[in-house]
Amino acid sequence: MESTFTSASDDALIALIRSARNRLAVIAPGLTTAVAEALVARMADMPDLSLTIILDADPEVYRMGYGDVEALSIIQEYSREAQFDLREQAGVRIGVVISDDRTMIYAPVSRNIEAGSTSPEHPKRDHA
Repeated sequence: MESTFTSASDDALIALIRSARNRLAVIAPGLTTAVAEALVARMADMPDLSLTIILDADPEVYRMGYGDVEALSIIQEYSREAQFDLREQAGVRIGVVISDDRTMIYAPVSRNIEAGSTSPEHPKRDHA
């Protein structure tokens, strides 16, 4: 049985991204490089995989620690190459990953201020 509450670590997000078979949606202010690389790997599965990505592309988001600038560059570059419609929404401050019939909703934690945690029930700072 899966836990109702868990940390939205890079590992947890990547596992959801990789497990999607039909539908994958990712909405977040920003992503880490590891999560971005997992997402762009799934672009090769289109059109069999319905993929939606919505991010806040404002540089301030990354300065505040809600993702890696490199991650945004990776997703933007691969989106152009794959002719994928990457969506941008200013002010997004919630994270959502929908992977088929599984959904994770989380409050992104600024990597600038959050100390590391070893418990899956608590947010932790992932190191790239």
